[in-house]
Amino acid sequence: MTAGDELRFIDAQHGWLRTSVMIASTGGCVVPSTAPSACRSVILHTSDGGGTWQEQHSVDQPSKLGPGLRALTVLDDRHAWAVQLGSSGPSVNACLPCTPFDAAIGVVATSDGSTWAPVGDLPAFVDGMHFVDAQTGFA
Repeated sequence: MTAGDELRFIDAQHGWLRTSVMIASTGGCVVPSTAPSACRSVILHTSDGGGTWQEQHSVDQPSKLGPGLRALTVLDDRHAWAVQLGSSGPSVNACLPCTPFDAAIGVVATSDGSTWAPVGDLPAFVDGMHFVDAQTGFA
């Protein structure tokens, strides 16, 4: 894990990790704004206490905006949410150069513990969420 990663376990066996991975050898995740993203933001899941991890969701990581996924929150073994840059409207890479306030912000979620899909939009300044049950959340 590195600074900025988010690790959430609901018990000793089940957990999710939001992190970034390189998909090209560029010497790091910082690339010029005119280049395609060299990194992906991913959500990984484990059901064996971290022994193995499976990728469940990923998006391009915009080079100027930081992680394409952030603010991972987990309620139980089936319900989790994350803030995703560019999940609605134009792709984030299409708006470069832009700031976090220019990018589309959305929420992606799973209700079965494995399949992630967009579920709504948020104001551009939101970068955190908390859910108290499967239907009630605060950003």
